[in-house]
Amino acid sequence: MEGYGWMRPPAQMDMILALGKKDTLSIGQYGIVKYGIPYNNDWLVEQHMDRGDKPFEIVHDLGYLNSIVVKGNDGGWVEVETRLGDLPADLTEAEWSEARREERALKRAETGESYPIMRDFILRNRENGKAATLRAKLDPVELTPAKQEKQRRQLFRNFAVTPVSGAPIRSDAPVTAPPDDLRGGTIGRPRPVEFEPTPMPTQKVSKFDRRRDDD
Repeated sequence: MEGYGWMRPPAQMDMILALGKKDTLSIGQYGIVKYGIPYNNDWLVEQHMDRGDKPFEIVHDLGYLNSIVVKGNDGGWVEVETRLGDLPADLTEAEWSEARREERALKRAETGESYPIMRDFILRNRENGKAATLRAKLDPVELTPAKQEKQRRQLFRNFAVTPVSGAPIRSDAPVTAPPDDLRGGTIGRPRPVEFEPTPMPTQKVSKFDRRRDDD
């Protein structure tokens, strides 16, 4: 490094701007939704308050869905991350679409509660190596860009993942009953105070002895 110097690797926003695709989208109740993934932060909310219903110009990268780049009101670009905090790192569009296809084949319904299921599909595919083939575009059936875009519209039409609040709960997590004060005996009808019974009065027995006293 002292002899030849070094160059820092490009930031993620620079990679998205260089390799991504431009699009124009409006902001909704979950922020900007792309491929069913909501992107939002405080900066975007302030921009939306100043801009109103005017759509935003964005750049998204099919090889990195964890964040997008949004053009602000001043003409600058800002990276906006997804509101799904536990989204797997370096998620590609191919992985996300494959998980969406598996989720639809399993449930045959579009619901806002399907994101934990899709996340489990993604993690399972990464464990069995399927994600590597998708990233390397080694799928045996390589579709044309037009067919891929058609499939994306079918998969993500009117689909927006509801941001999960709190820590995710796995399906195999043990179920424990919540604390019950009633069963624990801390809640119940108040009982009257029980007093000790008053002892019976004892009669004092005289020690008079007639024979002894007569003598």
